[in-house]
Parts: sequence; C-alpha cells; structure tokens
Amino acid sequence: HLYNVRVLVNDFPSVALMTGVAVLLTSRRWLAAALLYSFTVATKLNMALYAPAFATIYFANLGWELSVFYGTCAGLVHVALAWPFASTNPQAYVRWAYDFSRTLLWDKTRAFKWVGRAVYGAPAFRRALLGAGLALVALTCLAAYLITVRLVDERRRLKHGMVRAGRRPRPWHHLLPSEAAIDVAW
Repeated sequence: HLYNVRVLVNDFPSVALMTGVAVLLTSRRWLAAALLYSFTVATKLNMALYAPAFATIYFANLGWELSVFYGTCAGLVHVALAWPFASTNPQAYVRWAYDFSRTLLWDKTRAFKWVGRAVYGAPAFRRALLGAGLALVALTCLAAYLITVRLVDERRRLKHGMVRAGRRPRPWHHLLPSEAAIDVAW
C-alpha cells in the first residue's frame, strides 16, 4: 500500500512537471524550462536520466555558452533546495543523499525476479546495476552529443546553401529547431 501511495505522490507530479518542461521548450522559454526541469529532478531523481535529451536540445539551439549558463542556473536551484539541509549537517546530507549502500528490496522488484532472491540481494548485483545504469547514461550522452553536432552542422549547411544537389534534407528540417531536437532526443 505504501509503495503505491509513494508512486502516486512522486510519479504523477514529476511527469506533470516534465510535460510543462516540454511545453516551455517548444515555446523557446529556455530559462523557465531549465529551472522547471531542475525542480522536477529535485522531485524525482530518475528524471535526471532525461539530461542528455535536454543537453541535446540546448546545445543544438543555443550553443555552448548559453547552454552552460542555463545549466548553471538549473544547478543553482539544487543548491538553493539543499542549502537548509546541507548547511546544518553537510556530512550527513551527503552521506544520506547519495547512499549507494541501500539494499534492494526483493518484494518491490518486478523486472528482476528472474535472477532469484540471493543474486538480487547481493552487493555485487547492486554494483553491477549501478555500473550498467551509468554506462547507459554515458552512451546516451555520447549519442546526444553526436546528434547535436550533426544537427548544428546540417542546419549550418542548409543556411549557407551547402547541400549537395539531389540530396533531400532529413525529415526534421521541416520543424522548428527546438522541435527537431525534442523529436530526435525524446
């Protein structure tokens, strides 16, 4: 029962906030989107997995300087939210906020029942899951970077008329740049 209540309390608001972020991005309200996304990550940490998509959108549309600026603004939201807790006991805040020694609960899993209770509860399995998750995020960041470079290059080529004769533009060129990046990244 408590698990279902937690899912309702955490997941619904975070998905609603992410929808608001998507609306702000398509409206090109970059600062508002960055701040709302940061608040969404503060609501539910797994929303940070969308960071490569947001990096792609920001870099493809704004370039490096403005993207870093908006990323810094988003980071300041986390500093402001953490300050009341981190200023009173910084060691406890860091220890509990980033506690990687938590035990995975067998009763709560649906995806890993096939490995068995003993394997699921083993510390090595937790480390392997964490490593696989970090590797997937790294691969997604690499893909987002490559997509961003390609979008910026193709947009520059189209702008300067550097497209080869007979070559048709990719389907996302008909969209606004922010919508194209959202389409590719999401």
